[in-house]
Amino acid sequence: MSEEQMIEIDGESYELNTLPNDVQQAIFLFGKAQDKLTVAKSELSIYDAACASLAGLVSARMKAHKTASNEEAEIVSE
Repeated sequence: MSEEQMIEIDGESYELNTLPNDVQQAIFLFGKAQDKLTVAKSELSIYDAACASLAGLVSARMKAHKTASNEEAEIVSE
């Protein structure tokens, strides 16, 4: 016994294979778009974390350069 795939459209349930071909195609494209959106959101999270990490790295390196410059200035003035 095979169970038909059901889909809800505008609050009504339909068997997917009974829908017109153009509606089935639109549903297929919708699913593909949802998949791509999920991947894009995941990639965005990765890039967001990478940017935050790199911003911290830039800040840390600037602090190190400032500290080094201040130490050199103190040695020269002595």
